[in-house]
Amino acid sequence: MRGNEGAAPASYRALVGEMGGMGMGLLRLYTLGAPAHICRNVALTTCFIPAQMGSSDQGSWAMFALGGVLLSHPFEVARTLIVAHENTHLTGRTFRTLQGLYQEQGVAGLYKGFVPRALQLIPMLMVANVGMELYAGKPWGFPSIIRGTPATLE
Repeated sequence: MRGNEGAAPASYRALVGEMGGMGMGLLRLYTLGAPAHICRNVALTTCFIPAQMGSSDQGSWAMFALGGVLLSHPFEVARTLIVAHENTHLTGRTFRTLQGLYQEQGVAGLYKGFVPRALQLIPMLMVANVGMELYAGKPWGFPSIIRGTPATLE
């Protein structure tokens, strides 16, 4: 993309110009890495399974949070690489990026930066589970269907 890797562009105009001009450049700012972003978020939803099933066991919350981070991390690595290096495709090539990374660096490449991300996300996801537990079924909180019981109308 840029000859001097790591150097910031002089302005947003320069950034948009490097990404393909005003129309395509602005669109790529919003769509680049979108498939990897969506896959990452879908994988992260596994951490909410205990709260959805009505479990208040914090050990299971932590294990499901760790599982969600383990499943989602390769997509986060791919998203970061796509945003940093993709210069031809509108949304990036998530699975091609993951395949190339795996062939070049193995499993270690897919989990670069895992420990700091896990240290940040696992406590946050456990707090989100607590929020789901506290507010499930309340008229101003999560609907009761989230806890696995159908909502009833009175």
